[in-house]
Amino acid sequence: MKKLLLLPITLILFACQTVPPLLDTGIQVGVTTALSFVNPAQAEAIAGYVDTYAGALRTITADPPPSTAQLIQVLNSVVPPSLFTKYPQLRTIEPLIVTAYQLALSKYGQNSAALYAFLNSMANDLEVGAAPYLQPHGQV
Repeated sequence: MKKLLLLPITLILFACQTVPPLLDTGIQVGVTTALSFVNPAQAEAIAGYVDTYAGALRTITADPPPSTAQLIQVLNSVVPPSLFTKYPQLRTIEPLIVTAYQLALSKYGQNSAALYAFLNSMANDLEVGAAPYLQPHGQV
């Protein structure tokens, strides 16, 4: 199933590379689509980890911007790969983030301001994609 989900997500990202609003939509749809295949009992937990990824993206402020390998280290520091055993669907989210970042790196190079704006935008997109699966705070 992982490969099945990764193909359309990757195609969406590559197709949207030149039109930023479409890239935003591609990330949101990629997250929502991945979560739609999750057992409903686990969807909220996985969406919570997607939110955690979003928060981690906002903490990146190094200059020069991180390499892809450094980005993966940041992602793994907040959502350890050991969770992939419990929630294998998380394996589709990290490649979505990494692929989108690689596209941004190829477009913006080491332009820190543009890359940080992209990371913040991607964090917003992850949150929008996960939102339908998260309970509002204070509700049980």
